[in-house]
Amino acid sequence: MWLLDTSTLELNEFTGGNIPGYAILSHTWGSAEEEISFRDLRKDRGVAQGRAGYNKVKNCCLRAAQDGHRYAWIDTCCIDKRSSAELSEAINSMFKWYQNAQVCYVYLVDVLSSDSDPSPEVNDDAFSKSRWFTRGWTLQELIAPRCIQFFGQDWTLIGTKGLHTDSTQNAPENNPSSDPFLLKLTKITGVREEVLRDPLAVRRTSVAQRMSWAARRQTTREEDIAYALMGLFGINMPILYGEGQQKAFKRLQFEIIKSSPDQSIFAWRANRESSGLLAESPLDFADSGAIHPRNPLSTKDPTVLPYSMTNIGLSINLPIRHGLGMLEAGFVLAALRCWVPVDGTLRRIQIYLEHIQRLSPARSGRLVYRRVRCNTLELASLSDEKGPRQDIYVLEEEQSDHINLIDNFSASNADDGKEGEEFS
Repeated sequence: MWLLDTSTLELNEFTGGNIPGYAILSHTWGSAEEEISFRDLRKDRGVAQGRAGYNKVKNCCLRAAQDGHRYAWIDTCCIDKRSSAELSEAINSMFKWYQNAQVCYVYLVDVLSSDSDPSPEVNDDAFSKSRWFTRGWTLQELIAPRCIQFFGQDWTLIGTKGLHTDSTQNAPENNPSSDPFLLKLTKITGVREEVLRDPLAVRRTSVAQRMSWAARRQTTREEDIAYALMGLFGINMPILYGEGQQKAFKRLQFEIIKSSPDQSIFAWRANRESSGLLAESPLDFADSGAIHPRNPLSTKDPTVLPYSMTNIGLSINLPIRHGLGMLEAGFVLAALRCWVPVDGTLRRIQIYLEHIQRLSPARSGRLVYRRVRCNTLELASLSDEKGPRQDIYVLEEEQSDHINLIDNFSASNADDGKEGEEFS
């Protein structure tokens, strides 16, 4: 890990358990010509000083030094991005680095504040519309640190999340309504106040809710919309720029499935007629912020079976119900192990599946489905009859495409008068 000496702006490398305390910066990037890179500080200091981003680096280090921090970490210049291995390590470690920082400084370049008042009342509209709240990477930078100090364009303090480890202030008692600034952050971001107070509380938050926080955020590189979420789910995976957003986001979901039994990962909505069980982007979870997981070890529903991705679809055991007229149309409702509160009652989430006739039953006896009516999540009482549980496969997009290719090939052979062969 490279750290800036806050007095000299020299880069120093630390490894293993020898990393000293440090302040960390969260900000929105300007253009590549404005920002200061690792190479700029190592070899072209004179060039760096002529760039607009140099003042941001200098002022961050000045603030950190004033607060008693010898070192600071800034993503623009503390990662040697010419090394793919170092870049991958940094992206996989980012959440931990923000979590371990003694303080995080959030610099809002687009929020003006007056240096004549040490505790200015910043215009709420300007603050809430800051670009910082729209970026993908800043979500984890909001949640991970124990203490965050928000600064306006001229480095005037706007507000604080958490308590500085070196501060002599008294922390407020555990009163959820005692911090209006946290309530403001919750209103802007959708992140629960409990999570803003205690980063470890994110582990007690459903997958769907965490995804909903990122639903309308953006990143410069399309794959980063997935990579920026790894820390929120405790996931590590290879960084493969060039794979595209959908593949990166699918890989993220694969890793989540491996480590979590939370079926709210399937509780999303999108304007698509058919799909697999996995979402295409965090935007699909925009309306899923109130969904909670159900205890997978509940004694009321003792049948708990693992699920996993296979080369013929997601293998999963779900309660299947046939509604009136649905069976004739080839549809069923599958109940997920997650719920949402509605008017004081708990309603279980159900999704529509369509039976793929030409693939069922497989030799394993399992039926094969695709998700349909993807813009709908049906709600049922938790006490409703959910139908018998079934082991099924649900095809993902690429698996469905492969099957369609085989179907087209078979149809072409049939048109040529060739007999189809049955392979066993």
